[in-house]
Formats: sequence, C-alpha cells, structure tokens
Amino acid sequence: MISSLSNAKVKEIQKLQNSQKYRQQSGKFVAEGWRLIKEIPFNQIECIYIQSSQMDKWTALDISGDWDIEQVSDQVMKAISNETTSQGILATVHMKSHKQQAYSTDHPLIIALENIQDPGNLGTILRTADAAGVDLVVLSKGTVDLYNPKVIKATMGAIFRLRILKDMDLCHYVKELKDQGIQIIAAHLEGTKNHYEGNYVAGTCFLMGNEGNGLSDKLSALASDYVKIPMRSDAESLNVAVATSILVYEAIRQRDIN
Repeated sequence: MISSLSNAKVKEIQKLQNSQKYRQQSGKFVAEGWRLIKEIPFNQIECIYIQSSQMDKWTALDISGDWDIEQVSDQVMKAISNETTSQGILATVHMKSHKQQAYSTDHPLIIALENIQDPGNLGTILRTADAAGVDLVVLSKGTVDLYNPKVIKATMGAIFRLRILKDMDLCHYVKELKDQGIQIIAAHLEGTKNHYEGNYVAGTCFLMGNEGNGLSDKLSALASDYVKIPMRSDAESLNVAVATSILVYEAIRQRDIN
C-alpha cells in the first residue's frame, strides 16, 4: 500500500492533475470516480489507485484486467485527488490518438469550437455531443486543455466515446470541410435567421465561439450562413454549452423527421 506522500507515483499523479504541459509530455491524464473509471476502455488504463477502505467495493465490481492496481492510504488519496470529497478511486489513463479521423456517413454532424475557455463548458458540450450522436468534435488551438481534470469530470465518460480532433487550425480545417460539400453554420449574434429556420439535414458543421468574444471574424467569414437563437428578454446571448445543445438537437430533430 502507498502511504507516503513522497512516493514517486504520488508525485506523478499530482503533476498530471496540475500541469497541462506534463500531461502532454507524458501522454497521460487522471480520471476520478467510480462511474468514470467504468467508462474507460481497458487498453487506456495504466494504473488504478484505490483508497484501502474502498477495496471491498472494487472487489464487488468483479472487473478483470491486466492493469496495475495500487491501494493507497486515506492521506494519499486526499493528496492526489482533485475532488473536494474524493470517491476513493482514480486512474492514470493513456491519451488516445487525436489524429484526423474519418466519419462513417456522407452527412456528418460536426461541432467546431473556437477558443472555448471554461472547462465545464467544454465538458458539457462533449457530453451533449455524445448523447446526440455527433460524428466529430473539433477543438481549436487555444481551447482549454481537453484533459483538464474539470473537463474530464464534466464529460461523464463522453471523452472515451467521441471522435475528437484537438489543437486544430480551425480556419484551415473548416475550408477542407467546405471543399467536401459540408455546410458551415456559424452561431452568431448577427445571424439573419433563427436557428430553427436553417436546414441541417445535409452534412453540417456548427461553429461555436469563445464565451466572451464569440467567433473570430476570420472563422466567421467561412460560414455559409449565420444563425441566432431568439431571445425573449434583454439577454444578449446564451451560455455556449447551452447554445450548442440547442443547435445540435435541432439538427437531430430535423434528421429524425426526414
């Protein structure tokens, strides 16, 4: 059992929790909590760390695999957990490849995110994308780290199922999508039509912008259409995660009836 805070594995987990640079260098990240641990593909798990008082719960799950399992003391779990109240289990996880991936349809539904900064927003968007069956999520350079612990938590396991491209030059990639015949729809305050007036049955990529500044002019210029979500009050805009959900499910609604 690991009981020393100076243990090398303890120090590595703390670095993975706190340093984006170290996560990128090592190709690993941390996932916490019983539900999230069960979502991880077996081949991505490096090691599972369980608070010794929680071992009975682990045994009852009857999960087998050839990864390492380490018991840790209460003090160590508190030191390596990113949660205010730890569930007593976390894992170090190998990142999967985020190289360009093909989608298996000729009318894909894609979300492209430009410079999203809030981990909770990114995690929620990924969770929505997973639930809606989105084919691909594309993250720009400058978007919050996909493997930030708060992002991982907010995805509720969606990160392990989605096709995701990260650190992309969005303008270059969106131009490629246009060349493939995919329509580019910008969520924009200058939209000339409401979101439900667009047609998203064909291959569609929604462009969603930064929480404070929206989409850049350069990226917006590539859109074939601007749409807006109508406001019934003086509110200027919706939270980007909420707005993304509305657009994605309007596309799903249209596709379900066509």
